[in-house]
Amino acid sequence: MLPDIIYMETGGSPFMSLTVWFVGGMVAFFGSICYAELATSITVSGGEQAYLTKMYGPLVGFLFVWTNTLILNPGGLAAISLYCSEYIVVNIHNGYAKNETELQEDLANRSPYVKAAFAILIMGIASLVNALSAELGDKMNQLFAVVKVAAIGVICSIGFYWLVKGEWAQFETPYVSSHSTLNGAINGLMLSMWAYGGWSFLSWVTEEIVNPDRNVPLSLFIGISVVCAVYILFNFAIFCGPIITHEISDSPFILIYAKTAWGGWGWFFATFCILTATYGAVSSNTISTTRFYHACARDGHLPRALSLCLPSRSTPIVAILFNFVCTAVYII
Repeated sequence: MLPDIIYMETGGSPFMSLTVWFVGGMVAFFGSICYAELATSITVSGGEQAYLTKMYGPLVGFLFVWTNTLILNPGGLAAISLYCSEYIVVNIHNGYAKNETELQEDLANRSPYVKAAFAILIMGIASLVNALSAELGDKMNQLFAVVKVAAIGVICSIGFYWLVKGEWAQFETPYVSSHSTLNGAINGLMLSMWAYGGWSFLSWVTEEIVNPDRNVPLSLFIGISVVCAVYILFNFAIFCGPIITHEISDSPFILIYAKTAWGGWGWFFATFCILTATYGAVSSNTISTTRFYHACARDGHLPRALSLCLPSRSTPIVAILFNFVCTAVYII
């Protein structure tokens, strides 16, 4: 949904929208360099909590821990899970809706409890996988990342095909310098930072990384560079088509884009891409968040029970269960 929102926030200017994505990527890149320096200097898990405690004392670290534990982490996971559930419950079922009006009527009539149930199920599956085996959870995250990048590659290839055919009229929209559009660009920049935000999670699992002095900076440098390039190319591709020249509908760009290219099957393909991306985000956030709880509990900022691990599998089972319950409360 972020490409849609950022596009509308920037006054319907593709150039301004791409600029927002580029600037957001640069902020994330330089931020990740700072985190790489911290992670190689303070080589303990816990991320910001460990750094704030080291620099400003235990009170600041304690406040940060509880803010993340009660608000930021479960709230973010709940939002991603609900977004994934939205496509399971609604968009797959309506892949062949006769028109946009029929689709939106069906969207409005869906019970929020069904969406919440599917969101809790998605969170439960991610928690179960990571409780059974940290290695299995990591391999699944790698698989989803590969599938997601491959799907984005397919979508980008269609965009460049349209560009070669001359579908570039939407790029004739100039930068808009009005006050309202600049405010929208600032809002869009904040949204793009949310999309780029996963880079900070690597510092939460520093102790589990082999040779962190080398691998933390390298992985952040490569990861942010690739993600920034992929996001910009993806947004460029969805502007290289006949879709954006029409009035924006309530359906995400990617769904209309794929349905225009391939019909009903394109709708299902785009839905699969979104489900893959969102479940991968839920799973990876579950890994990093539970390790964060584990490290904080070990240092005394959270109840000691959260530091307990499953003896046979060395996974923080109590932290995983706690994370699932907190996220489920936000979903409901």
